[in-house]
Amino acid sequence: PPLTHTRTHTMSEGFTFSFDSSSAPAPAASGEGGFTFNFNAAPVATEEPAAEEPAAEETNEEEPANEEEAKDQVVVVGGVEVTLKPVEVKTFEEDEDIIFEQRAKMYRFNSEANEWKERGTGVLKFLTHKEHAKTRILMRRDKTLKICANHYVTSPMSLTPHAGSEKAFVYMCHAEFSDGEVKEEMLAVRFATPEIAASFKTTFGEVREKNDALLAKDSSAEGKTEPEAKTEQVDLGDDDE
Repeated sequence: PPLTHTRTHTMSEGFTFSFDSSSAPAPAASGEGGFTFNFNAAPVATEEPAAEEPAAEETNEEEPANEEEAKDQVVVVGGVEVTLKPVEVKTFEEDEDIIFEQRAKMYRFNSEANEWKERGTGVLKFLTHKEHAKTRILMRRDKTLKICANHYVTSPMSLTPHAGSEKAFVYMCHAEFSDGEVKEEMLAVRFATPEIAASFKTTFGEVREKNDALLAKDSSAEGKTEPEAKTEQVDLGDDDE
């Protein structure tokens, strides 16, 4: 059998040439001495350019629209689709600063049944108003967020340990407003640890003193603004008549 030796050289753009020392005919057009040129149309593998990312400005313009669509809710009422737009609900906490915030369990004493009733479990806050600076206690139940404590801390309110516990206190509130009307309530509050309870007690005392001072200042200012009593002179005529 004839000895065959083939050398193939490939250049860019699909240009290939080979040299064959055998006497076998070449499949493509060839010159003398078994020297063959092949022009291949096979594409050469090249790296594709990376896809351009959209401009930051275009992305920012689309984000608000997507967020707005996510907030809308479509419901079917009587076979008609209705789009519900989000409504901003104010809790009046927007005008206050949080100075204390801890989870607790609140109880109310039921005098008729002569027993403690649980009002709810949630986050208890001391909130200081940004304008008049008075501080109140506000507590909402978990999940429903219904108010279970809402009152100012003033004298003569004081904390008493409940049944000797270091985690619970009892106090009388003369103006509790969680049910939408002012009531006098005996309340008990319990915290997870003695440390949190001690922090609550300290804040309670500081808030009471501050509120008392503010209320005294308001009362004094109201007294100064009251109109003074005026005496009018009445002409009684001549005594000789």
